[in-house]
Amino acid sequence: MNLVASSAKANAALHLSGVIKRFGGHEVVRNLDLEVRKGEFISVLGPSGCGKTTVLRMIAGFEYPTTGRILIDGRDVSRLRPDQRNLGMVFQSYALFPNMSAAANVGFGLKIAAMADRDIQRRVAEMLELVGLTGLERRFPYELSGGQQQRVALARALAKKPAMLLLDEPLSALDAKIRLSLREQIREIQTELGITTLFVTHDQEEALSMSDRVAVMNSGRVEQFGTPLEIYNRPATRFVASFVGTLSVLKATLLDPASGSVEVATATLKNLELPQGLARGDHLSLAVRPEAIRFGARKGDAILRGKVTGVGFYGSVIRVRLIVGNETITIDTFNTQLSSPPSRGQDVDISIDPKSMFVMRAE
Repeated sequence: MNLVASSAKANAALHLSGVIKRFGGHEVVRNLDLEVRKGEFISVLGPSGCGKTTVLRMIAGFEYPTTGRILIDGRDVSRLRPDQRNLGMVFQSYALFPNMSAAANVGFGLKIAAMADRDIQRRVAEMLELVGLTGLERRFPYELSGGQQQRVALARALAKKPAMLLLDEPLSALDAKIRLSLREQIREIQTELGITTLFVTHDQEEALSMSDRVAVMNSGRVEQFGTPLEIYNRPATRFVASFVGTLSVLKATLLDPASGSVEVATATLKNLELPQGLARGDHLSLAVRPEAIRFGARKGDAILRGKVTGVGFYGSVIRVRLIVGNETITIDTFNTQLSSPPSRGQDVDISIDPKSMFVMRAE
């Protein structure tokens, strides 16, 4: 028996082991293993239909795994009802009672738990202050903005001091400015309380900016589980590389495996880190992030020439699209008064550090 591994599992806030979920003959979650440490903020990121919400619903108790186990604080909760798991959950749709005030919504679970009225009032006041809604206690949901309603839902989820907080795409119905403000507030509250949090989202920016670690799901499996920097800078699979962040891909042919030399468009690139088992003449895909490309010819970098096809202004960032050979690539450059972006139709040289490229076998 591995005592170190057993100890780690015992100290985990959440441990999923061999979890499979089938609906009829369709397997939506496939042999999932996931371990979350106490106090971590974990995001489960993936496209629609990848199984991320099903995972959250199984942890919450709204669905049971077909096989496998779910442990919370070392206790097997796989077959327990939601009310037996001591979890707080915030839904995308707020799920507030429309005929109750903000205070009554926050205190509802406490009332069901038969807490004394004085204690309920004190706890509700603490929670509304925590989420910045002091003074709005008597307002009904229809009198609150979307962001305020979601903060009431968050306060309600935290009121019973749950062992873990589950967030099911809670920001997707809000406009961009409120979404940014609320995600910062959620992270601040989570850090202040030290509560273990699992956040489901399809928004990569939310996942990368809020999380201690991110689990990227695809077709019912976790393809990579790591810190935001690891996920973005060192993607483990082609899917992770393409789903997280913007990526440009160039077709290449391997010239020399020993020196890491490839031919792309009309240029030869050297010193690339290549996957194992490649041979001369193999077709490859070279992927690169838009911020890793620079205008101009820089010594030691891969130098390519392309024609600008479009320039987009995004405030602090200017995004330039150009054709290199037969491929379209994207470059992000900071908007400064010291330089101007190239014009549409202009031929330009670009430089790429070979170490910033992901080399993958061609599909």
